[in-house]
Amino acid sequence: MTPCRAPPESGVRHGRDRRLRRHEQQAPDPTVVYVTGEIDLTTRDTLVRMLDDAASGGRNVIVDLSGTTFMDSTGLKALLELRHSQVVAGFDLVLRNPSGSVLRTLRYAGLDDLLTIEQRSEPGS
Repeated sequence: MTPCRAPPESGVRHGRDRRLRRHEQQAPDPTVVYVTGEIDLTTRDTLVRMLDDAASGGRNVIVDLSGTTFMDSTGLKALLELRHSQVVAGFDLVLRNPSGSVLRTLRYAGLDDLLTIEQRSEPGS
């Protein structure tokens, strides 16, 4: 896996798991979490911690999955749990730019209608 480049904004924190990386951009609202690498049983706990951290400020959360190369059912469960806690707390969860393989996984699981998925083009494209 190649290192992920964080957006140039300040306030970026880096995850420590070798297979899963996170870059978090704190803003007044929402918090954007950039997840790169693989989401599976071996990285699930890291993912859950980073998502819990992002949501702990009582704000909307955007999870950018453009650099996520693989997600299995443990990743789906983590996202569903976050969505549930966000809805209960009155906040939103948005999945931004899931990679092709992640989007297929979401569709196969029937979650593309339940979760809010946002496809944004990069500036200049």
